[in-house]
Amino acid sequence: MKSHEVIREILKRTNVKQLADRMCLAEATVYHWIQPAGEDGHGAPNPLDRIKKLLDSTTNDAAIAQWICGQAGGFFVENSKTKAGEPGRLFPKASKTMKNFSELLATLNEVIEDGKVTQKESDQLRREWDKMKSVMESFVVSCERGEFGQPNS
Repeated sequence: MKSHEVIREILKRTNVKQLADRMCLAEATVYHWIQPAGEDGHGAPNPLDRIKKLLDSTTNDAAIAQWICGQAGGFFVENSKTKAGEPGRLFPKASKTMKNFSELLATLNEVIEDGKVTQKESDQLRREWDKMKSVMESFVVSCERGEFGQPNS
């Protein structure tokens, strides 16, 4: 789906005037966003186009997507880079998943050892948990893709 199509879908559920007012923009600007940019001179680059440009300019730094997903109440998980049926891919991912889970448990053990949790410890737990969710999702996607080759010898 193209960015202007996403904006058009959003506007089916959101009042254009309220959106424009909240963003301190003219309604016409918002309406320009729902047209392809550059065609007929009617469309205009929208905020999603700018985010895409930011991603492209930072070599798709996942921190940007992670922040946006967090603002929406979610979590960004990168797609698996392996292809379906590639042999030997599942076992290294299983090992990585178990390693990350072990690190998370070690961090948790350190945090609860003294019976109180500091902000620094809470931040560390969040980093470890976010890393674990990402690794686990990649593992599950690999399973779903059928990456069940034999382990590399």
